[in-house]
Amino acid sequence: MSDPATTPAPTASAPSASRTASEKTGQLSERNEPPMLRAMTYLLTENARSLATVKPLLPPQSMAYLKLLMVEMVELHIRKAAGYSGIQTTDTWKNFRRSERLGIPSWLGVLIRKGDKESRYANIAADAENNQLGPEEGLRRELIDDSAYGLIAVCLLDEEAGR
Repeated sequence: MSDPATTPAPTASAPSASRTASEKTGQLSERNEPPMLRAMTYLLTENARSLATVKPLLPPQSMAYLKLLMVEMVELHIRKAAGYSGIQTTDTWKNFRRSERLGIPSWLGVLIRKGDKESRYANIAADAENNQLGPEEGLRRELIDDSAYGLIAVCLLDEEAGR
């Protein structure tokens, strides 16, 4: 795994991750990018800076965990949200809400999809030959996706509860 303190923040499909003067002062720029992409690019930049700051204070395992949360999960969210809901969306979870048309709460629909992920990574873990999609879609990726589904289910459950 690369060193999060020296690895530049990934930019997913961001046209530019360079920081503008307003970003340096904690404000988002007014670039001609979709608002969600601007916000996520900013988060990636700030998260990478935060990781570099705390690196001397934490054990390597904590740094690896925080890098997953603060960089890889943010980048995954950008890509997945764009692919499933559209980069200009005002509702990141609209694809998950489709289950509501069948009378299934959206958070429960996510748990059903999470079950599919669990089946896939259990099969890959049992025998690597079961992964026919290539190394980029292997066990590591499936476990990260499964974690993301868990977080999405919590967001939808909280939303339903009015939190």
